[in-house]
Amino acid sequence: MKNKIKMKTLKIIILSAVTIGVIVSCGNSTSINEAHDHEHAHGNEVFLSAQQMNTVGVEIGAIEQKNIGAIIKINGSLEVPPQAKADISPVKGGIVKRINVIEGDVVKKGQVLAVLQHPDLIDLQTEYSANYHELQYIEKEYLRQKELHAEKIISNKVFEKIESEYHSLQSKVLALKTQLQIIGIHVKGVEEGKIYPSINVTSPFNGVVSSVETNIGAYAEPMTKLFEVVNTKDMHADFMVYEKDVDKVAVGQKIEFSTLNSQKMYEAEIHNISPVFENDPKAIHLHADILSEKSHLVPGLFLSGNLHVNDYLNNVVPDDAIVEDKGKFFVFVWENFDDSSQKNIFIKTEIIKGTTTNGYTEVSFLTDIESDTKIAVSGAYYILSELSKEEQEHDH
Repeated sequence: MKNKIKMKTLKIIILSAVTIGVIVSCGNSTSINEAHDHEHAHGNEVFLSAQQMNTVGVEIGAIEQKNIGAIIKINGSLEVPPQAKADISPVKGGIVKRINVIEGDVVKKGQVLAVLQHPDLIDLQTEYSANYHELQYIEKEYLRQKELHAEKIISNKVFEKIESEYHSLQSKVLALKTQLQIIGIHVKGVEEGKIYPSINVTSPFNGVVSSVETNIGAYAEPMTKLFEVVNTKDMHADFMVYEKDVDKVAVGQKIEFSTLNSQKMYEAEIHNISPVFENDPKAIHLHADILSEKSHLVPGLFLSGNLHVNDYLNNVVPDDAIVEDKGKFFVFVWENFDDSSQKNIFIKTEIIKGTTTNGYTEVSFLTDIESDTKIAVSGAYYILSELSKEEQEHDH
């Protein structure tokens, strides 16, 4: 009898334990499911500290609006119109005593670029001074004899001789004076007895010195190029478009270009299309106004550009902002800065890729986004790796 009672008691204890175990197990199952749902809700979120971002180069930036639709690859160069370029030469030869500029210097109209000296300069001033003062005497004599001739006191022959001498000397003085003015000698000073041992070579307009072709001590021949000055204010981009693409271009279209040795992009707009074909190669010229800041551009540089045929803007992001994962493409949208964790929150967001050019790609989002949405414009693959680590940790 006692043994039966013990067996019943043992069954009850075991049954109770199993019941309690099932209840506890069910309770734990609910908690795990809740945790799994929480992880799923935040499975596309990545938290990064400022230190992590700085270390690997993660940068936050805006989604830009650009036109990178249908494009034509074009090449060209930076040019200035003929009236904006000057070859500067001395009218009178001389020894170069001083050079005040180097290539790249910005100069103003009338600024002295170089100073020349030569004995011929002194001889010219001396000759002018002597003839000028002689003319003063001859002029008085001419006027005196003119009055005598009017009163019939002297003969026509005598008056005609002084008149001829006066006009001849007057022409000579005028010619010498013009020469001095052309080479920049202060004529009034010479008339007052001053002699200037040197002449200045000056810039004819505001611009930039693009070449210096002399040195100290060199003899500058008359009409020999010493400097070239270019007014870069009138600089434009000159591109060639081949025959097959001529029907696609129009005035007003935008061009993005860079110089061959730089990644910096500039913007230009077509303002003129040449109606004349070049024979070799068969192409036409496009003249485009440069819309970007051009302080670092120099005439003559070769250009590589993209002519935008379709005039529309779309959302674009840097190529480094896009990651590929399991056959789909994503960017990481910056959600906000979490004060409690002191970390930036990024959300993995799927996109559809469009045209890619010059380091940018058109993107379409599967859901509407705000116009001021910011994303990780660099370091996207690092963020993806961090997200993968978190997913692996949760799986374990």
